[in-house]
Amino acid sequence: MNTEDLFKYGVTPKVGKDAGKRYRVLQIYPSRIIVNDWDDESAPNQSWAHGLYDIWREPKTLFEDHSIKPTWGNLKKAMEKAGLGDDTVFVADDGFFLGTIHEADFSQGELASGESAIKIR
Repeated sequence: MNTEDLFKYGVTPKVGKDAGKRYRVLQIYPSRIIVNDWDDESAPNQSWAHGLYDIWREPKTLFEDHSIKPTWGNLKKAMEKAGLGDDTVFVADDGFFLGTIHEADFSQGELASGESAIKIR
């Protein structure tokens, strides 16, 4: 792990309820680091042992990580991060005629499990 990256990007716990949350590295000692909440400097400092944290990385969206469930909330988050506005048009690749792209047609449907879903064609 590059020491400069710890200060530049911050760190996050590997496990636990705060995994993914960004912390600012304040000091590095041989056996531990001292961190503080990235967004709230008034929060108390914490001491973490080496090996219990990773360098923080910007969370991926469903545009970049196809294992993220394609829910309305996750789509809104991805669009916001990408800077796409409310007037963004959805398009769909019909898959049959290669290269044919058209505006998406949405309809309500359900999965084989009976769970409600939105179909995009």
